[in-house]
Amino acid sequence: MMAPPFGLILANRAVVLGVIKARDLLDIAVAGEQSQAFDTVWVGDSLLAKPRLEAVSLLSALAGVTSRVRLA
Repeated sequence: MMAPPFGLILANRAVVLGVIKARDLLDIAVAGEQSQAFDTVWVGDSLLAKPRLEAVSLLSALAGVTSRVRLA
């Protein structure tokens, strides 16, 4: 039986709130990928829940530092 996929959700809204830095999100995604515990990395996007980092730009940056996980 195949194991269910697991996803890692990044708190991209926390960056604009000053809780973490954007580089921290990239580092978390890389650590999640290297752990081999996660199959996907997700970022939030909302028309109403602003402010947050723009999702497509963040996904592009994540694509540059990851290779195995799927991005969503």
